[in-house]
Amino acid sequence: MTAVSMLAYEELRIRIRPIGTSRYLVTANGPATATEVIAVNGEPAAFRDQWDRLISAELGLAPMGEQHTVAQLRGLGRAVFRLLFGERTPGAGAGAGFDVGLGSGPGSGEAERAGCRGERRHPGGVGACVGLALERAQRMRPARGLRIRFDVPEELRDLPLETLCAPPGQPQQSLALNHGYSLVRSLPGGPLGQRLPEPADEPSLIRLLVACASPVGAGLPPLRPDAEVAALRQELPEVAVQTTVLERATRKSLEAALGAHSPLPTALLLIAHGTYDHELGKGVVALETEGGGVDHVPADLLSGILLKAPGLRLVTLNLCSGADSSLAEPFSGLAQALIGGGVPAVVAMRGRVSDLSAGQFSPELFKGLAANRSIDEAMGAARRRISHLPGHTAVEWATPALFLHESCRQGWLFKAREVRDDGGAVADPLREGADALRAFQSPVGHVDSAVLIGAARFQRDLGQWAQVQRTLRAETRQFEDEQRRLRAEAAFELAWGSWRSCALCWRRSGRLTPSSSSSRPSVTRCPVRLRPASRRRWSGSGTSRGSPSGRGPPRGPGSGPRRSRGTRSCSPRTRRASGTRCPAWPRPATNST
Repeated sequence: MTAVSMLAYEELRIRIRPIGTSRYLVTANGPATATEVIAVNGEPAAFRDQWDRLISAELGLAPMGEQHTVAQLRGLGRAVFRLLFGERTPGAGAGAGFDVGLGSGPGSGEAERAGCRGERRHPGGVGACVGLALERAQRMRPARGLRIRFDVPEELRDLPLETLCAPPGQPQQSLALNHGYSLVRSLPGGPLGQRLPEPADEPSLIRLLVACASPVGAGLPPLRPDAEVAALRQELPEVAVQTTVLERATRKSLEAALGAHSPLPTALLLIAHGTYDHELGKGVVALETEGGGVDHVPADLLSGILLKAPGLRLVTLNLCSGADSSLAEPFSGLAQALIGGGVPAVVAMRGRVSDLSAGQFSPELFKGLAANRSIDEAMGAARRRISHLPGHTAVEWATPALFLHESCRQGWLFKAREVRDDGGAVADPLREGADALRAFQSPVGHVDSAVLIGAARFQRDLGQWAQVQRTLRAETRQFEDEQRRLRAEAAFELAWGSWRSCALCWRRSGRLTPSSSSSRPSVTRCPVRLRPASRRRWSGSGTSRGSPSGRGPPRGPGSGPRRSRGTRSCSPRTRRASGTRCPAWPRPATNST
């Protein structure tokens, strides 16, 4: 058969950092760039409570309310969008935004030399940046999707980012259901080791371990994963996936199965009861004892067990509350602990999930991976698979969350084997990128412009931003716009360390003045050498799987009750008078157009 081509993704990195009491710096960098300052008070907790009530109503565990749950979810998603990005459209003016120049910090000199011509901060703010970045990604040849990578502080991780919905006047609407978008939560973690594919790797089997635990006791109802497991066996091609099912999983059996030496890249699907134990302060999964009783395994211990597999690349936690953590212990959740231990990618559920949705989600996810799709594309297809299930829930598509290790910059986790009958070469973006870089670095022969841009993209995906700038010093005509944006993107990333230090200095000073000119109260004026941004528009039923329980801004150089259904629930400031600046704040650079 002829394989479906993989959809590659550009990446828009949205970073949010506290800079004062209830004030946060929001930056976006990638195919487009923007910065702004917002105010956040009790919204994250309120939005999370609203999400939990919405899911409870949808599962028949609470009153429905006056509005349909779909309308309530859309309203919640727009409220999250307004909080983070405001309501300005791409054509809005810049009265509420500010330009901040790059200066003498790391990479800032390169920013000036790169020129960043025509690549200014987008005047519509970060929200407009989301649409502009997708437009630019889809204009590439071949067209690409857009991964929005959220890097948020601990106190904002309760925000239901997966519900994000654009304002009524914008075409994107529910971003997570849009084929062009991928929503990702980025976390720092331990060394990845050999857990990512290399350019020289040959396609191989994916080793999939399906671990099921349904202990008796502690008020936990029995799980019925038979349909889910049967779908995995039936839908995953044996040429691509080696599936092993571990029933009645205990600590010992799980550790033995993962520790068994295998050269194959590994994925784990864990089907069990889960919860976040607020008293313990950790995420907990209910495995079985040798006698079939309940063995509550905390997140850090589970992470240690799973990391016995050196080739573990993906963990899917098909249980409730696998994505939850606490403010005081940000890596106390199951997903967070796994990323912290060095797993490249984790898919987890934010709150309760029904048996039906969970049982249809994972087969679709792994079917995409077996077809050589990236985790972004497979996640999107699986999310859409469980949206608006006939006779079932219409909002559970927003429950799964994708976590990526901060060093996992490309989403192709597995080079899966395929059956080919067209005789053509199989697309391998990693090998293609490495070959382009090798050709560019060769001392003999001319360099095609496609080779140049391919080498720069490969270095970008490796996080080698200084090399990206050096590679792109040679001008091209065919890729002129992308080349300019890549240089600007690299300059922004190289300067990020200085901006992060300045954000910390801002936070300590605690002297932010609310903007008097902005009609949006959540946008504030920056106290350090801000220049108003130009108004020019730049182009640029099941059973329950669980027991009930409570539960600076870098002026980036870039542009830019029904019947109850079963759940898997357990349950300095700058002293302007003296002319001094924050020591971490670089000297503003001259903006060029």
